[in-house]
Amino acid sequence: MRRTSLSRQGSSAPKTCALITVLVALACAAALAFWLLAAIPQRAADGGATVSDYAGMTREEIQAELDRQVADSMMTVTVSPRAFVHEEGWVELALANDARNKVQQRFTLVQEGKAVYESGIVAPGRELSSFEVKGLAPGKATVLVQGVDAETGSAAGSSANVEIEVVKAPDGQEL
Repeated sequence: MRRTSLSRQGSSAPKTCALITVLVALACAAALAFWLLAAIPQRAADGGATVSDYAGMTREEIQAELDRQVADSMMTVTVSPRAFVHEEGWVELALANDARNKVQQRFTLVQEGKAVYESGIVAPGRELSSFEVKGLAPGKATVLVQGVDAETGSAAGSSANVEIEVVKAPDGQEL
């Protein structure tokens, strides 16, 4: 009888050991699956997208946050409609970065698909009124206004295009 009772205890021990092994294996598999899923990179948002979490905010708070984001990224563009080109190779054209803007700006003067002038970075509240340009002729032109990141100097946000008219300045007169 001792053998019988020993054999029963012996058969119970391997079942318990097998059950524990299966549970440990399942726990390891679950931990591995969780780790692998957490390691998969999430799809990055578009460069121009703002990713926010509005959980727990009221509709009014969400609207106020969205309005703040719009105000922070808004850019006022100030360009005169007419450029006066002088024979000496300089141009009178007002290009201003409004003092209320939160971004710096760069201005590019384009005629017939060719950039004939590109300004340096213009801080908010500053204006260009005249500059040297080679190859600008009377006719139509476009001023491209690009917001610029103050830290990196790279483009920030969308650019604006302003069509202008280029006219020959009256001889010997500054306008």
